[in-house]
Amino acid sequence: MKEVPAEICANCGEDYVDETVAREIMALAEKMSQSGAQVDVRRYVPGSVTC
Repeated sequence: MKEVPAEICANCGEDYVDETVAREIMALAEKMSQSGAQVDVRRYVPGSVTC
C-alpha cells in the first residue's frame, strides 16, 4: 500500500495506523487476495472501502 496515513508514537517513535485505517487496509488486502493478483500496489484513499 502507498500513501497510508500513519501516526508516530510520542513515547517510542514507532509508526502506527488508527483503527479505521487498519480496517480499510485489511479489507483492501482481502479483495486483492481474492482477485488472485500476484503483485498489486494501491494508493490509500480514505473512505474508499465499502462493505
